[in-house]
Amino acid sequence: MRSFLLLIALLITADFSRAEAEVSAWSRATPPGATTAAIYGRFTNNGDQAMSVARVQAAFAEHAMIHETQHRNGMATMRHGSLSIPPAGHVELRPGGMHIMLMGMNRELLTGCYYEFSLIWTDGSTSRHKFLTGVLGQLSPPEPTTAESCL
Repeated sequence: MRSFLLLIALLITADFSRAEAEVSAWSRATPPGATTAAIYGRFTNNGDQAMSVARVQAAFAEHAMIHETQHRNGMATMRHGSLSIPPAGHVELRPGGMHIMLMGMNRELLTGCYYEFSLIWTDGSTSRHKFLTGVLGQLSPPEPTTAESCL
């Protein structure tokens, strides 16, 4: 009975993670006082089952969610989207397209820093990732030459 209770305790506190998820993520630096930002990058599924994101979390943001930019009649609007990655496939999140929107941030994102975020998958597992910030207005992934953790 004691072993069973120990096993239950370990399962409750275990960090379930998706080893199949490989993420190369980046963002732009934000101006002072900004409370929103976006995460872009390549999200790869190395497994043999499709993977779908249920939620996104970042400790420094009140909300984080998948957004999709749509262009209609010369206007760009954002709407809530979803992120599903096919088996042995990948999805690109890019400026002007699908991205992870961070809202209600309690810090600015500085150039050359790594920040952490988590993906909670529909199967209940979690994967933790980092993203690197480039300069303000950057349109492509930054080079990680002198990056540091700015948690």
